[in-house]
Amino acid sequence: MDEKPQQDQTAYPPARAGWYAVSILLVAYVFSFVDRQILSLLVEPIQKDLGVNDTQMGVLHGLTFAIFYSVLGLPIARFVDRSNRRNVIAIGIALWSFATAFSGLSVRYFQLFLARIGVAVGEATLLPGTSSIVADYFEPKRRALAMGVFASGLYIGAGLAFIGGGLLIRAFEGVQITLPIIGEAATWHLVFIAIGLPGLLVALLTLTMKEPERRDNHGPKGVPLGDVSAYFKNNNRAYIWFILGAGLAVLVGQATGFWVLTFFVRNFGWTYSEIGIRIGLIILVFGPIGTTAGGWLADRWVARGIIDGKVRIGLAASALLAVPAVVFPLLPDPNDALIVYAFTVLIASAIWGAAPAAIQDMTPGPMRGQMTALYTGLINLIGLGLGPPSIGLLNDFVFTAPGEMKYSLIVVGLSGTLLAAIFFTLALRPYRRAVANAESWRPESAT
Repeated sequence: MDEKPQQDQTAYPPARAGWYAVSILLVAYVFSFVDRQILSLLVEPIQKDLGVNDTQMGVLHGLTFAIFYSVLGLPIARFVDRSNRRNVIAIGIALWSFATAFSGLSVRYFQLFLARIGVAVGEATLLPGTSSIVADYFEPKRRALAMGVFASGLYIGAGLAFIGGGLLIRAFEGVQITLPIIGEAATWHLVFIAIGLPGLLVALLTLTMKEPERRDNHGPKGVPLGDVSAYFKNNNRAYIWFILGAGLAVLVGQATGFWVLTFFVRNFGWTYSEIGIRIGLIILVFGPIGTTAGGWLADRWVARGIIDGKVRIGLAASALLAVPAVVFPLLPDPNDALIVYAFTVLIASAIWGAAPAAIQDMTPGPMRGQMTALYTGLINLIGLGLGPPSIGLLNDFVFTAPGEMKYSLIVVGLSGTLLAAIFFTLALRPYRRAVANAESWRPESAT
């Protein structure tokens, strides 16, 4: 009979140290989504100045980011599994913050394109590093809650991007400032710079976090790629179905999240600053509630012996999400639409504490960074790569009248949520097997 994994024999670090690390990583995640999401508040000003259409904006926010995030995420994660994770994350934060500020010096589409690549590469360090660090601070039955608190940064960041961006737009309107390279700056230039530069301080704050001792590391740091490939092959159904479900959930969230402000502007005549503050408050309140509640419930289910509880959260949330995702674009009153949209955020956010914790539980410790990078890379390719551009394409070529944008949101929202629920269902049984395999796994050198 195999020995119990090392994680069961050695005490985890004090809870205080773990939650301090989570709090620092949460701040970093907030800034990452402020920097990522601010683009959606600046769609029409950028389109006016740079002469680009909806499809190009969707590609800029989605496909461009997703491709470079995914392609470079795997080698970065390999480095995460072999080196000091805290330092890798700090370098990544500095890179994406600088790239966001550099976006404010763009006068052509390709310059903004290059800046978004920098944001993507920097952000590719955060989730693999965080998932690995959290797994070394928290035992499995507490990981989903810790990841749920961390994942709330997604919604806090998006909310602050809309609120802070809306306030910055108001503050910078009419302000005349001359900058190097571009000359007289437009409002959106100044917003990018004001949003990006404070992140450099967060990179320094990250260095106050202690790098935890690696656990479950039965062999040398960084197992051979052959072992990683073999483990994935032996558990491919669990990873593939789960990643497809999560990817489609991201697709709905990113497509809706990027275009919802423009929907209210075009459908109801509100300004970006008006709707940005309202949507920001909704995301800021309901997003963290959903991620934390979803993570807490997943941990409760796992503690009761429901091994696939984290996958069931994804299944339930995806199925429920279909209703508000279809209803809110159809409502004739903007205030009613905002109320239903709040339920969309609440339900959708429940997935994102449980999902990354599920990847940790079905993956042996020495390869968690790499499998997390594979997971985040693929869900971003599916979600970010296809979500925002799909709405843009439907707007440009199918539902071309401004008032018809609601149908673009409905088509993507309904199809994405139902497919996500199907794939999460298919993942249940192979996921349970993968969790057992992760607990008993040993590197080839130890067998």
